[in-house]
Amino acid sequence: MERIRLRGQVPTISEVLQIAIMKMDLMGDDELIEFLRCPRHEIVISENVAREFRNQSLQELKSDPGDEFIYPEIL
Repeated sequence: MERIRLRGQVPTISEVLQIAIMKMDLMGDDELIEFLRCPRHEIVISENVAREFRNQSLQELKSDPGDEFIYPEIL
């Protein structure tokens, strides 16, 4: 935000936000939708990574099976 403020020679960040909102309000629906669209990155986990993760998870469970359960006493 600071970089945008300085580039636009605007005195405060709140003024930058006000200007941005006013300009977005002037956009048509399609233009605004495209402007606000955030690129998404697809995360792909290879079989090798999934297999290694599974193997290490199982190994960890064998060495430390997890929390012990302590059941409350019935009054």
